[in-house]
Amino acid sequence: MKYDLLIKGGMLVDPAEDLSGVRDVAFVGGMVAAVGGDLDAGDAREVIDAAGCVVTPGLIDIHVHVFAGVSHFGIEPDPTCLARGATTVVDAGSAGADIFPGFRKYVIDVSETRILAQMNISSQGMLTAEIGEFEIPEYADVDKACRMIEQHRDIVLGVKVRLTRNSIVSERSGMLPLHRAREAADAAGLPIMVHPQDAWCDSIDDILDVMKGGDILTHCFHDFPCGILNGEGRIRDSVLDAIERGVVFDVGHGAGSFSWGIVEAAMSQDVLPTTISSIRRVGDRYVAN
Repeated sequence: MKYDLLIKGGMLVDPAEDLSGVRDVAFVGGMVAAVGGDLDAGDAREVIDAAGCVVTPGLIDIHVHVFAGVSHFGIEPDPTCLARGATTVVDAGSAGADIFPGFRKYVIDVSETRILAQMNISSQGMLTAEIGEFEIPEYADVDKACRMIEQHRDIVLGVKVRLTRNSIVSERSGMLPLHRAREAADAAGLPIMVHPQDAWCDSIDDILDVMKGGDILTHCFHDFPCGILNGEGRIRDSVLDAIERGVVFDVGHGAGSFSWGIVEAAMSQDVLPTTISSIRRVGDRYVAN
């Protein structure tokens, strides 16, 4: 047989190749071998009729929490990611340095879904919703984070920090976790990913002032303090400046971190912050574009 698998008659959507139309896709050894308008079904060992379906390269989700059974936000990766078309996902800080080895051994290395990760600057990670990542400042441990990043360079994309006051960050920890995340990321040569809403600061200006090109501000359309709009409903100058210097704004929808009102206000100003479009491999590690 010429092909191992042939997917026939589906609506192929492939942004990388600028393709959108009914096409057949053939595979050999797990790799795409041919794309055409009417490939011969007799040449394939297995044929899937995809008429009426969308056929697309594996989706990439850059903000998931898949440390099921340990992190309070954790879900099973294969039934909820791979089964729904997300073949590569990035866990956004479920695990910190104290529990990352377990995350890799029991989740990352045994899942069919390709899982990359942001290292939580909190050494305990996202263990419980009752006691936040930064109840005590000492959880923001730069040395631990850097050591663990070096041990897992092949899958760690950056350093994650969540800043919500009280529920995640105690008053005595304040904005320290953000600066510790910056310190660890700079030492490791990686970006930071920041969950900004309702931080211990006056506005998102104070957060963006710490962020550089390639860093990610997630949950960018939340309707809480430290949002992207000013008191007049306009996009803040600090946000426009951050976009200009290459800070990436990620939707990071989540269970309660998204407001259509904020999106519509941003869209009306023709300056809608963008999300990550892809992840590419450079040498022995992955880099977010």
